Amino acid sequence: GDSFTVGHNVPQETTYPQILEGFLNKQSNKKYEVVNTGVGGWEPFQYAQYYFHYGNHLNPELILIGFFVGNDTYNQYTEVSQTMTAVNGRLLLREKAESRFIKLKVFFYEKLHLARLILNKRILTTSNNEKRFTRKDCEDFSKFYIWLQRVRVKNHLKRRMHLYNRAKNSIFQISRIKRDADYSSIPVVVILIPDELQINTALQKVVVDDDKRNRYDFKMPQSMLVQMFQDIDVDVIDLLPAFIKDTRCLYLNDTHWTSEGHKLAASIIYKEISDCLSAANNDGIAHTYDN
Repeated sequence: GDSFTVGHNVPQETTYPQILEGFLNKQSNKKYEVVNTGVGGWEPFQYAQYYFHYGNHLNPELILIGFFVGNDTYNQYTEVSQTMTAVNGRLLLREKAESRFIKLKVFFYEKLHLARLILNKRILTTSNNEKRFTRKDCEDFSKFYIWLQRVRVKNHLKRRMHLYNRAKNSIFQISRIKRDADYSSIPVVVILIPDELQINTALQKVVVDDDKRNRYDFKMPQSMLVQMFQDIDVDVIDLLPAFIKDTRCLYLNDTHWTSEGHKLAASIIYKEISDCLSAANNDGIAHTYDN
């Protein structure tokens, strides 16, 4: 997964993989380990590349893919040269990584609060101009957050054939993992992570003009993706319905979940995968895939 799976800006013990591990071990005599291999900024191509280089060596019983619809659905990466790179551990676009004095800039960014303030230009401030990610309420959006959601709103356009075609690459990258995992009878499950714009009607009113509202379907792209994943025999856990029903403010102004959002996600995932991980003959292999 990406930064949602990493658990950006929440304590690591409150991320959904960690909470899921706790749920599994509380209800089973078997010891489970949930290995969080999410990396901020990754896309489906990188999920597949990681799996082939490292993931399959972990001998997993189950592979969970945290698929954020906000930037995973229509991603077109197919080779490493298209992806971001790192300078002194800092994730950067490749063209920026090649710029002059980049190592010095990264050094100052990492070491000096003033440098971070200048480079960030305070775009992550909330409506009351306090520099923080948490909100007073579900309508307390930062200027940056509103701008970002206006960029992402195109992800929720009504279904069209050209959107289906653009999503094919991401589906293909997941199918690469699926085909390899099938050799070892390891189930692959995709977790569809919703964007707040699909859930928060107040945010929709700020981002989308009334006269343009009929262009959008805020159950997209999930309604399309579920069918596309079914076509390649990959099971899907769609978190959108449960997040719509929950009235709490589950997102931060950095676009990611609060700790409560992670806990809700973990509880849904746990319920969905429990049968998959239970072995009818107690040999530790899910009976659906046994032999």
